[in-house]
Parts: sequence; structure tokens; C-alpha cells
Amino acid sequence: MNELLDARRIPAVYEATIPVQADDHTADRSENWWQQWNWRDGRIWHYVPQGWRFPANITLKAVYDLWHFGNRNEGIRPYKKLPLNIDIIDQDKGSRSKAKNTIECIENIMRGEGYIDDICLLADRNVNISNLTPIESDTIYEQAYNKLITYISVNVAVRRVDELSYVRVYQLICNRKKQ
Repeated sequence: MNELLDARRIPAVYEATIPVQADDHTADRSENWWQQWNWRDGRIWHYVPQGWRFPANITLKAVYDLWHFGNRNEGIRPYKKLPLNIDIIDQDKGSRSKAKNTIECIENIMRGEGYIDDICLLADRNVNISNLTPIESDTIYEQAYNKLITYISVNVAVRRVDELSYVRVYQLICNRKKQ
């Protein structure tokens, strides 16, 4: 399908959409690599392949990266941009909700502690990490994650904190709020 679309494009537009390797990671943040899949279900194109599942047993760092940057290897756009009622199956909506809420906690820390500047804040004060390079994002994430772990791990034995799944972090946040 992409080949058919490419053949119809005006040459100048086609050239403008070719990904270019750049030192400042601009190509990494471009949307040119996103794919769409036809599930042949009579609906619009989907942003995930048929049968795709929202990941459940991955670390908070992994879901944070997927949330903001997507899965380039599979051609899946940032998970925060996936339509909930079209591309996320009912069985995975709970996992997606836990991921979203846990990432929002990290982003609240980033905002509250001043780890991010105006380049990452949208008009509605939401965080747009996609404006950062992966190295900048990792640095900010590490600071916010350490602050979050300090907050939620009081009276909880946490081993290998870098390997905590987002579901476990979500549970710890909920437990902390109950105290």
C-alpha cells in the first residue's frame, strides 16, 4: 500500500519525506517510520498489527520509552498516540490505564521538581518528552524515577529497582496513597 501511495506523491513532497540521518536525532523523532495496518475489519487503518497486545510485563522505563517514542522496530507510533477504542483490545485496557497513570506520576515529578523546561511543556502543561533526544529523556527520567522510588518504597523491600515493571510501580503507588 505504501508503494502505491509513494508513486502518487509529487516528487518534491516525496523527497521531503525521506528520513535523513541527523546528528541531533531529528530523524529519530520524525513520524516517517510509523506504519499502518489494514485488519480487513471494515474500519480505518490501524496503528498496530492485528493481534498486537499492549505489553504487560515490562519495566517502567521500557513502557515510558514506548509511550513517548514508540516501537521503531515494529513501526508502531508512540503508545500515547494509539487510539484507545480502536487499537487497544478490551483485555489490554487495564494495562494501558496502569501504564498511563504511572507515566503521569513520573511526569508530575518532572514538572514539580523542575527537571523539564518549556521545550517539553505543551500549552496545557502536559509533558511532551518527544521533543528531547533519547539521552536527554533518559537523564530526566532517571531523576524522576529515583524520586518516585524514594516516595513509594518506604517500608517496602524493593530489589533491583531498575527492573520494576510498570504494573508493580503502579501497585506501589496505589499502596502508598492508601497509607
